[in-house]
This record gives sequence, structure tokens and C-alpha cells, in this order.
Amino acid sequence: MIEIIVNPLEIESATRFANQVIGTNRYYSDRGQSNKNTIIHQIFVGKVGEYAVRQWYVQKGFTCSEVDVTVTHKKTFEPDLRVDGHACHVKSQSMESAQRFGISWTFQFAGSSGAGHRDHEIFDTYSEHDHVIFCVVNPPAVKIMAEVKVTDLHQLGLFDLPKKKELVEYKRVVYFNKIPRELLVK
Repeated sequence: MIEIIVNPLEIESATRFANQVIGTNRYYSDRGQSNKNTIIHQIFVGKVGEYAVRQWYVQKGFTCSEVDVTVTHKKTFEPDLRVDGHACHVKSQSMESAQRFGISWTFQFAGSSGAGHRDHEIFDTYSEHDHVIFCVVNPPAVKIMAEVKVTDLHQLGLFDLPKKKELVEYKRVVYFNKIPRELLVK
């Protein structure tokens, strides 16, 4: 695990983005989320994770796209970052959530009924070079926990059912304790 400290301007940018994007569409309520403050916090945590991952890649000498803080009225399904031209998806969990429920990251799966959103870039249209970076966020600190190719998530069977039965049809979860040690960031 590597700890990255996100600078105050990026924290401010993530805060502004979270507060602006909340009113743009029904995207988050379509995912079964309705508490506005919780949604804003989740958006903020995700954006802080993106800033940290970008900083980490740049420090390692990779070419990395900028964090996108453009507020639109339609959710895009582009990767969070592009690293040396390849898709990089950043999954962030808040430290509070990790302490309450254990370290894990949730993906939108959409059930057989067709209701809800599906992370197509994770479950359907990924390439062998696409990867996911898993983080735990306690602003301004971000712990980068693991770097896993999307193909490995599938081949190693790392997608599990959520513990909440009402989410089983719509979500899949990667639990930290099931990620092989060799995929953990050191």
C-alpha cells in the first residue's frame, strides 16, 4: 500500500465537483442511492481517489490524463484516467466505510431485469490492458491498495456478491482480503 497526499487545491476541486454534479441528472438515484449528502460524499471520495492515482502514476513516470472535473448533464462511461493510453478505472472507498464494513469496492452490475446501471467497461467492453486501481480515501490521504487488470478480476473470480441481499441483483463487490498479494501495491 502506498499513501498519497492530495493537495488542497485538488481537495477543493473535488468538493466543488461533487456539489455541482449532484443536481445534473438522476444517475445516482438510478443506482438506488437517495441520500443527497451521502451521494455528494461518495462523489467527493471518488474524485479525491482519482487525483491521488493520477499523482502516483505521474510520480512513476507514466503519461496520465488529467482528472476530469467537467460537469455534464449526462454521465459518461469513459475511464477515470488514461495511463499510457490505456483505460484506468479508479475505485475508492472512504476510510469510514472501510472501518464500518471492511475494505471493499462496489461495481454496478445491473440485474437480469435490466433495471439499474451496469459498468459495461468492467463487465463487457474491456481490453487486456485495462485495469482498476483500488483506494481507501481519508482526505487528504489516499491509500492505494491494489492494481488489478480487469481481465484478472474476471479470471481470478474476484467479483463477489454484496452482503446486502437487496443489492445482489444490481451490484458486485471486490473484497480486499480476496485480492492476491502479488496484486497489492507495495
